[in-house]
Amino acid sequence: MKLFVSAGEASGDALGAALLTALARESTVTATGMGGSAMVETGTFQPVADADQVGVVGIAEVVKHLPRLFRLVDELAAHAAREKPDLAVLIDLPDFHLRLARKLKALGIPVVFYVAPSVWAWRPWRARAFAEVASKMLVLFPFEVAAWEAAKVAVEQVGHPLIDSISKPASESLVELKTLGLMPGSRRSELERHWPVLVGVARRLLAEGRIDRVVVPVAPGVDRTRLLDGTEDMPIEFEAGDLNSRIAVLSRARLVVVASGTATLEVGLLGRPQIVVYRVAPLSHAIGRRLARVSHLGLVNLLADREVAPELIQADFTEVRLYEAARRALEDGTGVTQALRVSDELRLRLGEGAAAQRAATAVRKLLK
Repeated sequence: MKLFVSAGEASGDALGAALLTALARESTVTATGMGGSAMVETGTFQPVADADQVGVVGIAEVVKHLPRLFRLVDELAAHAAREKPDLAVLIDLPDFHLRLARKLKALGIPVVFYVAPSVWAWRPWRARAFAEVASKMLVLFPFEVAAWEAAKVAVEQVGHPLIDSISKPASESLVELKTLGLMPGSRRSELERHWPVLVGVARRLLAEGRIDRVVVPVAPGVDRTRLLDGTEDMPIEFEAGDLNSRIAVLSRARLVVVASGTATLEVGLLGRPQIVVYRVAPLSHAIGRRLARVSHLGLVNLLADREVAPELIQADFTEVRLYEAARRALEDGTGVTQALRVSDELRLRLGEGAAAQRAATAVRKLLK
């Protein structure tokens, strides 16, 4: 089995690694493309581009990087043309991978999208463009299926791999009542916009004695020196950012302030109270708000179909408002108990595990 696999950022790299590992259990697999260290460590993947090259979020932010991203698409397509893989698996990064998929289809290479764009949430017309190039769409969440079926795209819900990695909520006995967890995100733009606010709020909570320790799982690829500056006098523990380390660190937290993304689901499945934050460039937010069709941004709230975690987005994400939300959460004696109930609810909505194995089975069927 000869594959072309393209994944961006740490989350895509993890999905790609799990898929390649599952495929290798029953077949001889060789793969090339774009990925990170997790995919390389499977022993089946040879990268020609690094997953971190596409860590850009927001419409305005992406625009200035377009020439570089277009060149990267061309380079990946040229590599695929030389390698002649049996199938291409494109993981997340929908806009980037749609452009790449068109080139791959022109080369006669079948394309599977693993993690679908959120057409159910915003820009629903994009489904038509993906229908033109996708042999199959592998989605993570049950509420995604209907939109792709309506667009006449072959779709299969394979589930979310976090269900396998976080098989049960963290025990409430592990909670340290005065420990705050911070997850500012992994992209440079996220760190620049989120970290100063998070540090300011943590400093105030420390001064008031509401917390006595801050734990920060550092995402893979993040330069720790960017986080250390200005925090030398604070009791902050910067921990390894692989999933097992994150689980251990976050299990101790009484409250976690987390940048919107997959991390909100991690915290939700662990059963810890959280506050979801996010900020992008003003132009990106203005455009996105006009196109959005959902009332929540955090995955944990989307899956629960209600606000189980407060969200502070864009203009609402200030030191004053985050401090007030954190103070209320820390004073709530039922917070962890409620978060553990939400964890059980999320598992029911996400279904059974073995997501990577189901994705691998879908890929094998297409090859046959």
